[in-house]
Amino acid sequence: MENINITGSTKLTGLLGSPVAHSKSPAMHNESFRLLGLDYVYLCFDVDENNMESAVEGLRTLGVAGFNCTMPDKIKMWELCDDLSLAANLIGAVNTVVNVDGKFDIADVVTLQKWLLAVSDIELANWEAADLC
Repeated sequence: MENINITGSTKLTGLLGSPVAHSKSPAMHNESFRLLGLDYVYLCFDVDENNMESAVEGLRTLGVAGFNCTMPDKIKMWELCDDLSLAANLIGAVNTVVNVDGKFDIADVVTLQKWLLAVSDIELANWEAADLC
């Protein structure tokens, strides 16, 4: 794996949960960003559910691109999202969140396709939902 080149315009993504130090997510996501040529970085943030609300507000203030959560933070995030899909309402939890113009939205397949199209030249018209999971 190559070194990550962090610049003044690098966008932040990450994992919220506790504990997270053992997570393999940074290696996986950062390598994916590198291969796709995206100026993003993925970090882990050790946040328990009692501090989730303030952490999410901090991420909103910082303008992070998105993040995902471990349990039980997924349940708390369901309460904090600006917009929820029918699926999220049925499940009562949210795994992945994207920042869409300052609003935190769940990252379902449609939202992810819009986000990827906005940040890259990747053509998603022929992708199946399974390709994004």
